[in-house]
Formats: sequence, structure tokens, C-alpha cells
Amino acid sequence: LERRDYQQEAVDTILRDKKVLIKASTGAGKTVIATEAMRSARTQINLIVAPLNTVKGWRDTLQRQDIGELRFIDNRKAGKLAMYDLMNEVPGYYFMGYERARTLHWAKIALDFVVFDEVHRCANHKSQTAKLMRTMKHSEYTVALSATPAGNKPSGLFGVARTIWDDPCGHGSFW
Repeated sequence: LERRDYQQEAVDTILRDKKVLIKASTGAGKTVIATEAMRSARTQINLIVAPLNTVKGWRDTLQRQDIGELRFIDNRKAGKLAMYDLMNEVPGYYFMGYERARTLHWAKIALDFVVFDEVHRCANHKSQTAKLMRTMKHSEYTVALSATPAGNKPSGLFGVARTIWDDPCGHGSFW
């Protein structure tokens, strides 16, 4: 799969900076950028946290780029097995929705690469979703994707930034 120049530039930025927010228009190839970054980083344990309606797009992209199988974590037998494997550090590409992800404590789960698709869901920095997503920051790579990262107000960028970086304002608080 051939990448556009701006997609390659984004992949290079991810590989260099490791904690990155990718803001790009709908249809610009954010999924391609993230999957190519995972491939190039050669990470073992990769987790994609995204809305459930995007799982097919992620699965198709991984297959089209011949990167690997996407393992969907849910309540079915295969999903429970995928979660067991993730908890036991079995290399792979795992997918789960925000709703499931926010019910887990991530501090002790080894993650090499985390992608937050539609990261504007973490725009409210006081929300349960944002607080729990911040416990995944110990991964080597954290990539946040959105066409509208601030949500519907500029202060939403603070919540998104705290999901990616430890202290985006330099003093631990928005104010």
C-alpha cells in the first residue's frame, strides 16, 4: 500500500516522538497512518481503543496492509480468549471499544503501542473514560486520532492532551 506524503510524515513523527495526536480530516487515512506506524515500530502488544462501529475498518486495513489479524475483545468466547492473551502479553493486534476499555485497570497490563481512535471521547478531562485512558500512558507509543480532537469546545484539547502526555500544561492542571 502506497502512502501519501503527509501520511508518511505522520508515521515518521509517531516513530520519532512516540506520543502523538494526529488531527486529520475524515477520509485522510488516519487508520492507515496508525497501522503503518505499528508495523514500522515493530511493537509486540498493540491495542486499538475505538468506537465499535470502526472495527471492520481497522480489520480491513490490517488485512489490506498484510500486518496481522485484529483480535476483537468482547464477551464472546473468542473475545474473552483475546483478552486473556492480552493480559498474558501474547503479541498481537487487539481491538476494544471505549466502553469496555474504561472498565479495566491498565497500570499492570503491558502495552507497547496504544491507539485511541476518535480520541475526542476523552475531551472531558474529568470523565471516567478520560481518567481510565490516562492509565494506559505507560505504553511506549500512544497515538490519538481524530478529525475533531477538541470536541465541541477548545478546552476539550486539555482532556485529549492529558490522555497522551503526562502533564501537557507543565503544572498538572488546566487552570
